[in-house]
Amino acid sequence: MDLAAGRVRLAEKMLAASEAMLDGIDDEYLVYNFGGKDNDYNEHLLATAPVEVKRNIITTAGITFDKLTRIVEKSDTGLEQAVGVLDTIADGFRTAAEKYRSESPTDAPE
Repeated sequence: MDLAAGRVRLAEKMLAASEAMLDGIDDEYLVYNFGGKDNDYNEHLLATAPVEVKRNIITTAGITFDKLTRIVEKSDTGLEQAVGVLDTIADGFRTAAEKYRSESPTDAPE
């Protein structure tokens, strides 16, 4: 199982769901209820979502942002490996330069 790919797929789904909720935050909002002695269905279309619904949407988006940030920070993009390779190459150049300096005569022939 590729955990990194799974994290990316999950992150994409979380982002899409949060964006859809945020995009519709000011849309009309259908409220409904089943109740009464006959268990009637009643609905009403509001001009916009109630405050508690908007707060939940914003909270969800904030949590999604936080989680996505952590996923991105933990993703294995190979950056650490690349930095390690570059450090090894730099150490090799440094060692070669020191060896070259120590083997070179201090007085160059004229």
